[in-house]
Amino acid sequence: MPITLLLADDHGIVRQGLKVLLESNPAFTVVAEASNGLEAIGLTLQHRPDVAILDLSMPEKNGVDATIELRAKGYIGPILILSGHNDPLLIEKCKAAGASGFVVKQTDLTELTAAITTCLQGGTSFASSKPVAKISEPDALAQIALLTPRERQILVLLAQGKSAKVIGDELGLSHKTISVHRQNFTTKLGLTNLADLARLAVRAGLTGL
Repeated sequence: MPITLLLADDHGIVRQGLKVLLESNPAFTVVAEASNGLEAIGLTLQHRPDVAILDLSMPEKNGVDATIELRAKGYIGPILILSGHNDPLLIEKCKAAGASGFVVKQTDLTELTAAITTCLQGGTSFASSKPVAKISEPDALAQIALLTPRERQILVLLAQGKSAKVIGDELGLSHKTISVHRQNFTTKLGLTNLADLARLAVRAGLTGL
């Protein structure tokens, strides 16, 4: 019998691509797909997959909140969280929520497959925590206070992994305007790396994670 998987990611292309990659291994079959956290909870409880793979940043409920609710409702299968940011703070939140593993999206299929196998065998698989600059919550709030409401809004969307084009479409702004806002707030914050910007947003409590 193949190992059954649930995939939850609000980006259809990412979700479909991951399905194709995973099902290239005959040991895996995707039995359900969700585009947001609420769907992920409902479909996981309905299909009871061997492993639920949840994106960290999703509409309705993020991966951490979805994990907490699934555990509260009795789902005992492994839950793997996928994220574009290898941040120790996020990893600890996923562990505390009851996740079995945390995999960064930059990883390759071999590592993802290994994480699934490890979790199925009763182990855990969390991305290695690389040293990162520590930003305390008060410091993060002080930095965020430098931004305009629009800049904060764009920062949060970037931290969720959305491209400038997608953000522009959501906010009704041009790609150029989004780029100008980003340049303005990166100058104010002294941060240009997207991972550092995402960590700042998380520590300031802007992302709900």
